[in-house]
Amino acid sequence: MLVPAMGDIPYEARRMYLCIDAYQDGEMQGRFYNAFEAQEFRFRALMTLIRHVDELLDCTMLTQRCEERRTLLHCTAAHTRLYAREGWKNFQCPPGELATFLLSISYRQNATWQGEVVWVENRKSSFFRSGLELFRMIDDVLLYQ
Repeated sequence: MLVPAMGDIPYEARRMYLCIDAYQDGEMQGRFYNAFEAQEFRFRALMTLIRHVDELLDCTMLTQRCEERRTLLHCTAAHTRLYAREGWKNFQCPPGELATFLLSISYRQNATWQGEVVWVENRKSSFFRSGLELFRMIDDVLLYQ
């Protein structure tokens, strides 16, 4: 498989926005924006968001998996290569009703994500070592703000 170099992907395309509009019974709902899809992705459950982001990373080659995904079923998904759209550099994200986060996923090692998250409204940032750690940070903001 021919894999594009990270330099082939514009820096600004590595930014993804997570806008949280509702938080009920411990479940976040909102919108997800990225440089590779023309429309926002709306989600009502965390697993839906995780699955979408992971598939997006497979299609864009922003970060490659370091190992094959484990599964209980024998299924392989074919991924269509996506390319960054024009104008993303100047994209203005509509803020979330509760919170807005800027995600940069740099690596996918040990079957999870590593990167940086910025809480846009409070201009606070932190690095995360796993998807679980990322979503615990976001959950803390939603619970205690």
